Amino acid sequence: MTAYYEYHHLVMKKNNMKKQMIKPSPALLQSTATYVKAMAYTQTIRPIIESIQKKQLSAHEYRDRFDGNIITEPKHAFAMPEADHENYVHGLHQEYIIAGFHVEYGECPLLIAENLERQARDVVIKLSLELNIGINIEHLYSKLEWLDQYTELLLNLLVPQIDPSLLTLPKPNEHEQ
Repeated sequence: MTAYYEYHHLVMKKNNMKKQMIKPSPALLQSTATYVKAMAYTQTIRPIIESIQKKQLSAHEYRDRFDGNIITEPKHAFAMPEADHENYVHGLHQEYIIAGFHVEYGECPLLIAENLERQARDVVIKLSLELNIGINIEHLYSKLEWLDQYTELLLNLLVPQIDPSLLTLPKPNEHEQ
């Protein structure tokens, strides 16, 4: 009798959960699809851009103006003397164009992609407030770990509900045909 009661209780609980399912708006699902595509784009170009940057660094052996060591990581490029940095930026710009990235001089395609990804995430988080799940957005943004956890939970909840056609990306040069 106890096993039957437990089973019946679980079935009733599951049915209640189905009735209480969170129903996101089309705008929230669309913004989530945009965020997923932005993440995919960032992840796709990251190794390309980092390879270009490291290639430029190794080709010229730029030195750190503070300690004289050879700079091997792009995140330390700020430490180059001004003339070296200008040469580095010029070389990067040429390589970005060769690789098919068309950005303004001095801009980095990866930084642009990461910024767009953050903006897309912020739209999803703002629109998620409509779900009325008791999240305080100011509290959420006060700690990066919480923001990451909430974003992951949202993606787990929303991505399965997205129409797959919203997640397709155009093929390269498709817009030109």
